[in-house]
Amino acid sequence: MHEIVIPRLNSNDDSCVLREWLFVGGDRVETGDIVAIVETSKAIAELDSDASGIFEPAAGLDSECAFGGVIAYVFDSENERLSFLAADRHSDHGDAQVLTITKAAEELIERHSVSASELKTLGKKTVKTSDVERLLARSGETASPGLNLSRRQAAIADSVSLSHQTIPKAFLLMKIYCDHAQEYLSRFIEKEHVVAGLPELLVLAVSRLCIRYPAFYRNALDDGIAPPENANVGVTVDVGTGLFVPVIQETGSKNLTEIARTLMRFRVSAMRERFSEDDLSGGHITISLNTAPDVVLVVPVILPGQTCMLSLGSIQEELSLDGDGTPVVRTYCHLGVAYDHRVINGYDAVQFVAEIKRDFETEEMNLKFGGAGGIRLGP
Repeated sequence: MHEIVIPRLNSNDDSCVLREWLFVGGDRVETGDIVAIVETSKAIAELDSDASGIFEPAAGLDSECAFGGVIAYVFDSENERLSFLAADRHSDHGDAQVLTITKAAEELIERHSVSASELKTLGKKTVKTSDVERLLARSGETASPGLNLSRRQAAIADSVSLSHQTIPKAFLLMKIYCDHAQEYLSRFIEKEHVVAGLPELLVLAVSRLCIRYPAFYRNALDDGIAPPENANVGVTVDVGTGLFVPVIQETGSKNLTEIARTLMRFRVSAMRERFSEDDLSGGHITISLNTAPDVVLVVPVILPGQTCMLSLGSIQEELSLDGDGTPVVRTYCHLGVAYDHRVINGYDAVQFVAEIKRDFETEEMNLKFGGAGGIRLGP
């Protein structure tokens, strides 16, 4: 008999929810077959079998399953599976497993009316206070008392709360004219047949600044982590199914076409609610997209472990005078940066955003199309 154990899927959770079985009891599975779909607070994950044999599930749909716990079995033969099930049914009539619960944990259990079935999902014989606290956190109770939040929203609430509690934030907002950038993007779309806008252009601009402004790309909670030379840029995506922050990996080696296609894939994944853990991990800096019509200003939350988050507003119009005094309509947007004031000072924040402003406003944007639509900003 072989046990299929749930690995630790991320560092934020202690468990996942079983959403789908791809095999039923008695089916034959082969090594590498995907047998289950589970959901963490961050993403959907696939679990595969690392053995071949006769499959038998050990958890019900929508049940909470602890990392490290057994979710299914693989038997060498059907007879072995049937013998196991018979023994398991017999044991159900005996004494139930007795949990050892510390006195402090017992008080917490009574205060929050934690059920025995919920305690069983911990997968532990001895239950301590910290175990009960993690169980309550999974339900969102500690993050949002009185609110019935989904698992994903409870994880967002935890992240927001931690950010406000631990990061002394400052904010800077800069006005950026977009006429040249929009003209540039129109020619790019016409040539490359790839949808791209200011968000994609902003990712490209941010990708090239990590060497000159390393403090904006480092982990503020660990001085031992060196600034990256090739930034992983997170981008907020919300299409009505919940907020996700997928990460474009190694943006410094990507061109505008690749960035645009990656963001489009992220939008599709958000609609399907099917992100992998890799999609949502490893960000050095994050961009909050707030481009709905008439959105002028959003002060974003800095993700714990990062030092800043940029926020991009929608495109606005204003009436201006050109060099001859003729009225013209100009387009602009607001680009904000919320930054950890322990690590970044106001002068540096101004210089950082001003670099992006120059890239967006320059009349000659160095239209260098490579074989895959490679375009670089600036010098």
